[in-house]
Amino acid sequence: MSRLVIRVSPRQTRVVLASGLITGAAIFAAGPRPTGTLLIDAFLVTLAATFIVWCGATAPWWSLMVLSGASSLLVIPHLTVAAGVAVFLVAIWVGTRQEPQIIERAIVVGASLVIIAMAGSVAFFGFTSLTGVALSAFVAVPGILRRPNSERRIAAWMAAGSVAYCLIAVTFMALTVLSVRGDLRGGNQAAREGLDLLTQGEFDSAQSSFAEAARQFGKADDGLAKPWAQFARLVPIANQYRRAADELAGAAATATRVTDVELRKIDIDDFRLVEGRIDLDAVRALHEPMQNLQRAMAILDYSIGKSRSPWLVSQLQVRLDELSIDIRREIDHGTKALKAIELAPAMLGADGERVYFVMFTTPAEARGQGGFMGNYAELTVDDGHIRMTAFGRHTDLSDQAADDIVISGPQDWLESYGKFGFQVGPDKTFDPRAWANITISPDFPSTAQVVAELYPQSGGRRVDGVINLDVFALETLIRFVGPLAVVGAPEPLTGSNTADFLLRGQYLVEGQSERVNMLQEVAEMSMTALLSKSPPDPIDLGREFSPLVSQRRAMMWARDPGEQEMLALVGLDASLPTNLNGADALAVTVNNASANKIDAYLERQFRYRVEVDPAGDIHASLTLSFSNTAPASGLPDYVISNALGVPKGTSRLLVTIFTPYDLVTGSIDGRDQGYEPGTEAGLRTYSQFIDIPAGSTVTVTYQLTGRLGDGPYHLTLLPQPLANPETWSLELPNASQVD
Repeated sequence: MSRLVIRVSPRQTRVVLASGLITGAAIFAAGPRPTGTLLIDAFLVTLAATFIVWCGATAPWWSLMVLSGASSLLVIPHLTVAAGVAVFLVAIWVGTRQEPQIIERAIVVGASLVIIAMAGSVAFFGFTSLTGVALSAFVAVPGILRRPNSERRIAAWMAAGSVAYCLIAVTFMALTVLSVRGDLRGGNQAAREGLDLLTQGEFDSAQSSFAEAARQFGKADDGLAKPWAQFARLVPIANQYRRAADELAGAAATATRVTDVELRKIDIDDFRLVEGRIDLDAVRALHEPMQNLQRAMAILDYSIGKSRSPWLVSQLQVRLDELSIDIRREIDHGTKALKAIELAPAMLGADGERVYFVMFTTPAEARGQGGFMGNYAELTVDDGHIRMTAFGRHTDLSDQAADDIVISGPQDWLESYGKFGFQVGPDKTFDPRAWANITISPDFPSTAQVVAELYPQSGGRRVDGVINLDVFALETLIRFVGPLAVVGAPEPLTGSNTADFLLRGQYLVEGQSERVNMLQEVAEMSMTALLSKSPPDPIDLGREFSPLVSQRRAMMWARDPGEQEMLALVGLDASLPTNLNGADALAVTVNNASANKIDAYLERQFRYRVEVDPAGDIHASLTLSFSNTAPASGLPDYVISNALGVPKGTSRLLVTIFTPYDLVTGSIDGRDQGYEPGTEAGLRTYSQFIDIPAGSTVTVTYQLTGRLGDGPYHLTLLPQPLANPETWSLELPNASQVD
């Protein structure tokens, strides 16, 4: 059988080639990026489209019908389906004619290819591209076979040359990647180690890791820049890998090199507290290298994002994502550090004297904030010099309280706790003994504002900030400045026995007055040692205090709004959550109502179950178990006795839950019980007194209801830092996150 040969006139060839160029431009505009490089993609897409249209100009009518019909099916969900159907009808019309209709066939092929390009992702990523390539070959091969021998040979040489080039380019690229793979892997590992060390504050070790990462990424970058590795630029998909590795290696080499250089500029010893003074010039000098570190991290993170491509294998994507997570974590830490560095000079008295009120609290007598304030200190800071300008007990403040005290707010704090001695006004009298209840709320910023208003009216000065340290924070401080020899203590107090002694051991010392003097001595000696002895390493100090901050055992409030915003950013504010936007938050607090020191023997086990129904309604069950392990005898009266007329060893607690939800029912040991409602910091509060006899357990149960917000269910738990940590059992089948 003789082969059908279709000859195309020069005029028709020019029109067909023009159609191919237009097709290529339209396909490129639709979005395909086979190599990821703009100019190369424009060239390759236009060249390939022109070749396919040229071949399709002589393709048989049935291949045109398959191409146009498939393009119509691919775009069924889109508005372009009408165009696909129209092209399919034209293909049928071409098939009914007896003439070659070269130009019409070229138009059908070009239009079909454009429609396929506009289909976007169908079924799975790459399906549209694979289908387009297969259909192009389905049209091109029979089209070439109907050309004259001379044109067939040209097409065959072009195809063979393209395949050969791709094979050579891919081979060179594979060899190049294999040669630098070890450097890329080593650089990635060293960079991640450096990021971990940076997070831990190990600046010297981090600098060494980043120097090694810079060396290995630099070697990889040099290897990928070799001339033979550039052949892959013209190969679809292969160039995606070459470009990702090249850009990532280059950016990583630069970023890690900058990080290495900037870390060399940071000397942690410059920030030590030496003889009660911090060098403010050293603090200011830290800003530039930290800013450069942030910039280097941001550039590296941007390069990782830029190097991502859906064409990359999942293993490479996972490694890029892991590195990006580490970098963004460090960027977040760096943002907080930069903010603190910017504000630190002013907070340390660079612009004038600053005064800070320090609360020393003990959870041996529970308060909503954690513990009862036994002692306080006043710190005065001027141009980096820190002095302790006052020290005393809460009773000293009560004795000096003015007769006409004014408390202006916060209003919800006063409404919740005014009855515990804070009510003021024409017909109400402030109770000076309220200083014993000053830590009644778990919302530290609100409490600190009350302290800042009360202290000048109780013999003190105007304060710029308030700090809270409980006995565990004091123990951590003594770890750096101790041991301390305290009169009456059986052994020197250290970083491992101070908290237990202050919570339990001190109450076994004979004599009430001796116990009081001991409390004062531990706190005062700690502050004096901090300001005079060999200074602790600031990184070690920060590392040890970090868990105490998350446990709400170390807190700080600043009068200046910008400084307070920074403290909130680093988690030191210890506030109740606001602006929940439909999310859940829960806190359970107890306040000692027995006026004794029994709460070191309190144990708490809580269970919280939340169900979200299909309508978005929330049904929550909260069960609280309080166990009093104190004995009924054998301890001093001021530990286990009370003025309530109940047996010794009994613990009376004011239990309050903080939640965004409505209370449906509540019970104590299975008996229905009423609760006093209230609000604080935007949360609903429900409070009730309970009595727990010595050696007994009381169980309190709540049924709550609410509505799910716009997003998935999200819970924030706020611990109360007592002597023994609370334990939680959570049943949250719909939870996406728990903080």
